[in-house]
Amino acid sequence: MKNLMLLIAGIFICSSILADSASPVPKTGQTTSYRTGDDGDLEMGVAWPNPRFTDLGDGTVKDNLTGLEWIKDPHSLSGNSGGQNWPSAIDFCNGLVYADHSDWRLPNIKELESLMDCGQYSPALPSGHPFSGVQSVYYWSGTSCLGNTSLKFCVYVPMGVVDSLDQSGQRYVWPVRREIVSATPSVMASEMADMDTRDYMLVVSSERGTPVPNVGTNAFAWRATVTCSVDSAVTCGLTNWTSAGWSGSGSVSTSGATPDTGSFVLTSLVSSIVWNWNTNYWLEATSVNPGGLVFPGSGWHPAGENLMLSVAMADGWLFMGWSGDASGDYTATNIIVPIVRPVSVTATFSDDADGDGLLNTNETALGTNPRNSDSDSDGMDDPKELVAGTSPTNSASVLAVNLSTGVSANEVSWYGVSGRYYRLEYTDDLANGWTPQGVAIPGENAQIMTPDISAGAKRFYRIRVSDNPSGL
Repeated sequence: MKNLMLLIAGIFICSSILADSASPVPKTGQTTSYRTGDDGDLEMGVAWPNPRFTDLGDGTVKDNLTGLEWIKDPHSLSGNSGGQNWPSAIDFCNGLVYADHSDWRLPNIKELESLMDCGQYSPALPSGHPFSGVQSVYYWSGTSCLGNTSLKFCVYVPMGVVDSLDQSGQRYVWPVRREIVSATPSVMASEMADMDTRDYMLVVSSERGTPVPNVGTNAFAWRATVTCSVDSAVTCGLTNWTSAGWSGSGSVSTSGATPDTGSFVLTSLVSSIVWNWNTNYWLEATSVNPGGLVFPGSGWHPAGENLMLSVAMADGWLFMGWSGDASGDYTATNIIVPIVRPVSVTATFSDDADGDGLLNTNETALGTNPRNSDSDSDGMDDPKELVAGTSPTNSASVLAVNLSTGVSANEVSWYGVSGRYYRLEYTDDLANGWTPQGVAIPGENAQIMTPDISAGAKRFYRIRVSDNPSGL
């Protein structure tokens, strides 16, 4: 009952159009009058609908005046970039499959002429038309000239005029489909019968996110307008996926780089869209202490990247090495880290690289090696040499103890340094500790001698040195 009412309404509307029009054929489009009673003055014919054309979104355009469906850019069709003779033009249109239709044909002369607007010039097409690539040349129609059948009617698009030319000439082709729709009840019924009531399927695939429409097969009505979208990023723990656009088929464009397709019209029975994703892993880059930084710092990086990590040290600090997921030379300031999973690396810095108690800056000022606790390799660490008053960069500069044997006593001597205090210690048994031999002796830049009253006894000696008496 609903369809019946729609048909009746259509009859009423179409009858009204015919009753109000001075002519059952469309207006020419000319609105400028050059003499009273001419076309521009009377503007006879069926008024053009507004809008005149509808872009169907699949490379075709519907003329709402005639109901004809035209190729939007006929010269973008493969094999139709130039002119061709009349027989070839018919074969080309009859064999064309485009926008899921195979009933394309060469328009007859009335159909081709219906596109012309006599109020426009070069091309004589209605103002604001959606067509593209239209040439300022002749276009073939499928209509022959009865007086000479080797002549075929054409339309000269710059002026919108009809001419008859030999069929062997090279002219352009503009395919069309469907019959001209006249304003009659039978046409209204034909329009209704032409509507496709089948389900048009859109298959959505995505390994991540929440796509719209949902993953799976989604059913829509014929020529439904659809917009597909998906999350721009999805994160799970230390792994992140970012949208890499889509791959499509059918009514969906073949590819795109955004997480939103924009709107498109479903004209294919089955279309598909696959959302693509890029995988990223988290890099945790830290330092043990505040003596330096790691570059780049913590953040997301693409899977498969060979990432270079570098360090920068603060003044007086030295880089000691990498730990964690670092690979290769762990002491190099630049390393390559493959991003094949979440990665954690730690850089260690120290202001006392050799752990001898002297800061790196102090050792550098002294000329000693901040990475070697015994710079001159004489067996005494640099800080001890400084306390002893010897040079940490001269292996010949050592605190040497000499023992001389006299007639009545033994003597122990060593070279003293100003600003230091010395004390001689002895033991007769190394297992029982050391005993001071006298009091602290202030040093001078001279030899120090201490007599030993225990001549003849087995005894071990050592020198304790400090930069203050209390240190002994």
